[in-house]
Amino acid sequence: MNEAKLRRLAPVMVITAASCWGMIGIFSRNLSRLGFSSIQSSCMRAIITAVLLALFLALHDRKLLRISKKALPWAVLSGTASIAFFNVCYMQAIELLPLSLAVLLLYTAPAIVLVLSRLLFKEDLGKRKLIALGLSLVGCALVCGVAGGGVKVTPIGLLWGLGAGFGYALYSIFSHYGLPHCHVLTYILYTFVFAGLALLPLSQPTQLLSLCLQPQSILFLLLIATVSTAVPYLLYTEALLFMPAGKASVTAFAEPLVATLCGVVVFHEALTLSIICGMGLIFVSLLLINSKQNA
Repeated sequence: MNEAKLRRLAPVMVITAASCWGMIGIFSRNLSRLGFSSIQSSCMRAIITAVLLALFLALHDRKLLRISKKALPWAVLSGTASIAFFNVCYMQAIELLPLSLAVLLLYTAPAIVLVLSRLLFKEDLGKRKLIALGLSLVGCALVCGVAGGGVKVTPIGLLWGLGAGFGYALYSIFSHYGLPHCHVLTYILYTFVFAGLALLPLSQPTQLLSLCLQPQSILFLLLIATVSTAVPYLLYTEALLFMPAGKASVTAFAEPLVATLCGVVVFHEALTLSIICGMGLIFVSLLLINSKQNA
């Protein structure tokens, strides 16, 4: 596939990746029902993803199992300072804040990416990106129910939530530096190797092992590692080669939209007017950021 076609497909790849991430609640809730903590689920998600990718590369092209010295430090940072860090911050935010506010703070990530992209890569912010970002943030607030009021905020919880957004944003930044020096699959493999290694000490390994031996656990761990991890990270990371990090990050706002739909369809959660309006704003922002005039 030529580069021009990949550039046209990049937004579709990001939206598909965000949709896969949006389905994670289906698998994580089942793992929680089986006794997994959020950090334990995140740890196994990273480890199994790394194992599956390593097996695939070993059979497909063993040369891709080697990462260059130039890409290695960025993969370490992607795994530890981004994937592992944002998971820990996010879980802490969920414990200290209402879930709706924790989700909204996580989605400060696109704003952080836009600012960092401007500072580091000299990307043009542009009116369309800023308007799309604003629409997405308001839409996310409506979807999460924060705009309805009555949300209690603690300073420590706020810091954890912003830390989650910052860690989430860093993946796009680190990948920008690491990807030119190795294959996409190699980069993702080592990112999750280091994420798993960072999360393992926090996951009560003895208890984690006994949880993983449950027959039902194997199914949901494989699903969360493939459908909501390996596939979306491959699509998103590949897309970063053909579209600006800021634009990709705003496009990923499709995730809360899909997550909400999963909640309504799978878990029969209420679909309020606020949620419908929020989903509409997110959808409009996706159309705006990916319009031809903004390419």
